[in-house]
Amino acid sequence: MIGIRKYRRRLRDYVLLSWIGPGVLAIVASLIVFVLLGWLDYQNSKERLASDLEQKSIIAARRASAEIILAENGSLEPVLQLLKQQLTLDSIQIVSDQATCGAPKEESCYHLRAGKIEFYRKVPHTDTGAYIALGQPLRPLWSFLNLFLLMWSAIPIFLALVTGLILQRMFLRRFVIEPINSLVNAAERRSNIPDHWPDELKEIARSLAESFDAREQAVFAMLAKGVVHDIRTFLHSLLTATELVKEKQNDLEKRSERLEALYRASATNLPKMKRIIELTLDGSREIPIHSASNNLSQTIEGAIDANRDQAKNKGVNIDFRLRGEKIDVPHDPVQLERALANLIRNGIDAIPVSIESEAVREVRVSVLRTDERLVQVCVEDSGPGLPADIEPLFKPTRSTKANGAGLGLYITGKIVRGHGGYIQAGQSKDLGGANFVFGLPKRFQGDGVIYD
Repeated sequence: MIGIRKYRRRLRDYVLLSWIGPGVLAIVASLIVFVLLGWLDYQNSKERLASDLEQKSIIAARRASAEIILAENGSLEPVLQLLKQQLTLDSIQIVSDQATCGAPKEESCYHLRAGKIEFYRKVPHTDTGAYIALGQPLRPLWSFLNLFLLMWSAIPIFLALVTGLILQRMFLRRFVIEPINSLVNAAERRSNIPDHWPDELKEIARSLAESFDAREQAVFAMLAKGVVHDIRTFLHSLLTATELVKEKQNDLEKRSERLEALYRASATNLPKMKRIIELTLDGSREIPIHSASNNLSQTIEGAIDANRDQAKNKGVNIDFRLRGEKIDVPHDPVQLERALANLIRNGIDAIPVSIESEAVREVRVSVLRTDERLVQVCVEDSGPGLPADIEPLFKPTRSTKANGAGLGLYITGKIVRGHGGYIQAGQSKDLGGANFVFGLPKRFQGDGVIYD
């Protein structure tokens, strides 16, 4: 399955956004102001044209009134045409509609119709109620939006943004990024602290160097504890078998059986110890999983056998009811046994020694076949349970044990996830202690091969 690549946040991206955001706002604001100024210019032009028509309407109305009084039965058309030329009008006419200005008593008004301002004025000294109408075209709104001026106003803003962005990136590279890199290199002792640095930076570099040294020592200590943590159980079984062989026995047959047990323990555990040490010393961040179709029940039994002596010494019963049953699940038996052995060992360690004799002292391992795609393995114990905040348990160097290295559950989680599975923690409903459940897919791709 192709995953979605997580977006990487870089300092240059934040710098770019710091300029693009204000830049876009500046350009949008410029456009708004540009349109607003054009609209205001359009309104002013309309008002000026209306005022001009108002002055011309006074002259035209007086002339029309005189012609009506002196030549009442004559035609006004020649006079109107002459006024049109003298007053440079687009149109002029006499109208008798008394509702032109909304009410008969109004002396004058104007309207904007079809891109033209029409000014109406009542002809004085007549009883006809006629109006003289003067018309003049008004430029459309878009003609007041001068794109050439917009271009010249936007280009300086754009150039200022680009220049500011380049200068800011140069400033950050020279005065922020390069000093930080130099500081880190000096702290990691990859370069010397320059003498010209301020005392504050020199002190920070020395503090970082001491912190890095302490961190390296902690990592080495954690690595050593991790190796001991993983091979401790296997080594304990070898030491137990060796001690049994060393005991004086007159019965040669019994001694031969103990030697055979020592051989079996060595043949089983030494390769596992070798592989764990090699993987740990590799320094690999990911644990390689060599998966194949294997019997999950047998892997669980191996993890139980690795902890049997510890459980016996503490009086804890390990219950696995599917012993001997074949459960084919693709997995790496060595790594998964390592993870299971850690969960079982944690369950044994969680059960206190001073618990009442009649109380249940048990670690239970069960397998749940949830569906055709998934198999779940559950490890639960009768200990006191887990803390309320479970999330830190799966992080490195976090442990609930007094002498714990804090790597067990972290490595267990990595192994399970390396199988394409998941792991969850909670409280056991039956035993009352901790409950760890991890799921394994029945179809898993590993080493370039898909296993069923």
